[in-house]
Amino acid sequence: MRIHTEKFGIKTTNPLEGHDIRPALEEILSKSDIVDGVCHVFLPHTTAALYINDCEENLKEDFEIILQKLVPYHSSYVHNMIDNNAEAHLKSIFIGNYAAVPITGARFDLKEGQTVYLAEFDGPRQRSVIVKIMGV
Repeated sequence: MRIHTEKFGIKTTNPLEGHDIRPALEEILSKSDIVDGVCHVFLPHTTAALYINDCEENLKEDFEIILQKLVPYHSSYVHNMIDNNAEAHLKSIFIGNYAAVPITGARFDLKEGQTVYLAEFDGPRQRSVIVKIMGV
């Protein structure tokens, strides 16, 4: 088994936004020379998240709308007494900061149109993404 690890950065520009990171992941996969295995993607941040879904702008917008309804901004969040971003932390908790994508034949086992998103909840910020590809 081989392990290939890389890290890349994304500069977000808005308080709430999504970034398609599949192209960056595919570039890393192509450099790894791994044909069969799994790609582990980790976001070492607590006010952003990773998720897998269709790469469709209307769906991305719907996702942002529903997140705002589920976890709206409230100045009464206890965490906001020390840092005014409690809703960003809570959204990250609900969505998660990790994704795993199987690899077969040196390609991700994602359907056409499916992608991995980095969701920013407390931008603008510089974000780091850690990618570890394991396999043969």
